[in-house]
Amino acid sequence: MGAEFVVQVEESLVPLFKRLCLNGYTQHPTLGRMAWQNVASTVGTAVSRMDPSIKEVYTYMDKYDLYDIAPTAGKVSYGFTGYIPVYEAPFIVMSARQNQEDLLSFAHEFGHFTDMYLNYGNNSVLDLSECASQGMEFLMLSYLPQSQKDLQNLLVEYKMYDTLYVYVLQSAYTAFEQEVYALPAGEVTLSKINQIARKISTRFALQEDDINFKTNWVQIPHFFQEGFYCISYCVSGDVAFQIYQAECAQAGSGVDLYLDLIHWNSEQTFLENLQRVNLKNPCEKTRVQELAQFLSDYFTQEMSLAA
Repeated sequence: MGAEFVVQVEESLVPLFKRLCLNGYTQHPTLGRMAWQNVASTVGTAVSRMDPSIKEVYTYMDKYDLYDIAPTAGKVSYGFTGYIPVYEAPFIVMSARQNQEDLLSFAHEFGHFTDMYLNYGNNSVLDLSECASQGMEFLMLSYLPQSQKDLQNLLVEYKMYDTLYVYVLQSAYTAFEQEVYALPAGEVTLSKINQIARKISTRFALQEDDINFKTNWVQIPHFFQEGFYCISYCVSGDVAFQIYQAECAQAGSGVDLYLDLIHWNSEQTFLENLQRVNLKNPCEKTRVQELAQFLSDYFTQEMSLAA
């Protein structure tokens, strides 16, 4: 299934990525500066408009200061959310970069917080956990108030390009892994691996961007620590995008879908949980083609996608 998925991305999404790169669109839109003290309240205003249960989660988190996002010396540079059993509550740690991307990062962690709060910290399949976080990112975009329309449009553009970028990049990583792991033992040499990396870089149009995968594949820790994990960025991201598409089609429907999904059935697999709430399998050919058409329409017609 993973191999077929990579082929579909190469056929449906890589041409769009290459076209954008050739037209000078080779990086994410530039986001402006933002004081870290304003991040939580901005996200809080948006998520509190979604649903009473989500508002309850945010109110609880804010009331008891269950997050730390201040940029302090010696703090980890990434964000994470953990469940503290003695408190029976999650806690967010994040080091703000003090630009508008912090809104997406904090919304991401608040999605994990919401999952852990509603499910009392019970673990779900990793891909499903990332659906909760990425889904909250997309929904937050739709619920920013009208007074922040310019910010909303900028963040939507950022997420649209990021969605395409992640699909192409992580699918290239997956194709690379598939070829390297398929090598006979006697052919696993540095020169052979570099040769595969150069070929993958061309196939997925990465040479058009500044990723330089041809020689820098050694800097991707997942290849050495979490084999075949890269595709998870695509499949969980697509579930989040389906939730966003539902919200764009009808206000409130994406939120309902999100809440239905994160009440996980722990006895079911990733795909079974998607089927439970009538979400599509991200690896299906028709789904990849649908996503490609949606993104192509956005970038060629400058669609307004925010609900």
